[in-house]
Amino acid sequence: MNKNQVKARQRQTLLSYDEAKKMVAYDPESGSLTWLLIEGEKSKIWQIRRIRAVGRIADKTTPEGYRRIRLKNQNWLSHRIVWLLFYGEWPNDEVDHIDGDGLNNKISNLRIATSQQNKWNSRVHKSNKLGMRNIFIPSRPQRKKYCVQFMHYEGGKGGRGKYLYKKSFETLEKAVEARDAVAARLHGPYTKLIAGS
Repeated sequence: MNKNQVKARQRQTLLSYDEAKKMVAYDPESGSLTWLLIEGEKSKIWQIRRIRAVGRIADKTTPEGYRRIRLKNQNWLSHRIVWLLFYGEWPNDEVDHIDGDGLNNKISNLRIATSQQNKWNSRVHKSNKLGMRNIFIPSRPQRKKYCVQFMHYEGGKGGRGKYLYKKSFETLEKAVEARDAVAARLHGPYTKLIAGS
């Protein structure tokens, strides 16, 4: 278990399923979280604010492209609260959005994933010039223009890298076809295919 997973597990003790279900309601069809009335709240100001908010959307969009909600003076990623409310327990790992859309919190779009699996299904970094994962144009001029590369790093990104696959192609179409085939073999259902997207 890495440092972030330990922190997440510690935070989860701050909010139980029973507490969460009294504060917010989840609609699995739309993926939305809405406020519920909390009975017996001590602060009158807080009660007034809550009463006006009953039935309204409870979470907000973050600049990173996810939904976030504030419960018990803590910010939570909405998809983790959704998992808690639907299954009655905290997710034991990361929650992956199957379609890659961090705003789509329908339960049919969420699945448990390791950190690595979640990265395989993530968006391409904005610095990627082609906009395609694992395909790049080599810096040195070559006869074959597009390179497909998969690497594995021992002990994370700072460790020694080992090529799992590396091959050059003359056309982008052939590179995409090869990349998708290798990605499907290596990553299984967590693969984000380029062709047809």
